[in-house]
Amino acid sequence: MRGEQFHFVTQRSIRAIAVLTLLCASLVGAQPHASDAPEPPAQDPPASATPTEPAPSPTAPAAAPTTAPATKSGATVKGKLPIVPRKRPQVKEYGAQPAIKVEPPDVSMSVVWIGSGFPPIDGNSVPARTITQSGYQFRPEVTVIQSGTRVSFPNNDENYHSVFSLSDRQQFDVGRFVKGEEPAAKPFMTPGVVDLFCDVHDHMRGHIIVTDTPWFARSDEAGQFEIAGIAPGKHSVRIWVGPRRKLIEKEVELQEGQVLEVDWSSIDGSPSK
Repeated sequence: MRGEQFHFVTQRSIRAIAVLTLLCASLVGAQPHASDAPEPPAQDPPASATPTEPAPSPTAPAAAPTTAPATKSGATVKGKLPIVPRKRPQVKEYGAQPAIKVEPPDVSMSVVWIGSGFPPIDGNSVPARTITQSGYQFRPEVTVIQSGTRVSFPNNDENYHSVFSLSDRQQFDVGRFVKGEEPAAKPFMTPGVVDLFCDVHDHMRGHIIVTDTPWFARSDEAGQFEIAGIAPGKHSVRIWVGPRRKLIEKEVELQEGQVLEVDWSSIDGSPSK
């Protein structure tokens, strides 16, 4: 009886062991082999440490010039103006003042200006013009300016001078001043002719021609003049003839780059204002 029981237990144990063995084998067979594992996806090779050169870019456009292109030079008018000799004013005795040596006045000159209608310039933006009292004369005797320009009147003589004008264009009196003194420069705003006198020396004469254009000139002793840089177009012309106090009016039409040579030496004209 015991022998049969032992035999039965032994067979059951053997069967259990066999079952366990098969189970373990199946589990082991389910494990994938290393050689059967899927290969990892391919990766891009690492970037090279040396940077690659970028592709050349299109040529950049040239930079714009920093200066504006040169402008045209305009037209030029040159030629001859009337020159009329004048009589010298009589020089009187001036009392007990220190000895006065009156030197000859400047040679007569004429003035021409082209165009009109320009506004007065800012007189503080340009140097003042100078009319000196020297040798007991105004020098220069004739000065031409654009309206807005300032004019100073320094005294280079040993005696007092007193510059004034009664002209309808501009009346003023700078008062008496001696050598080394200089009254403040005066602006001249109104176009026209301003006649100058000295309250101390009656023979002294001077003239300021105030224009409303930047295109003007005073002739030389032979009457020659030249004005450059005039804008193309049709312009009025005015000529002031000193001793005759004549104002001659003409007209010109100019082209860009033109050089117009004229002979305006005739003195036919109307009294100046």
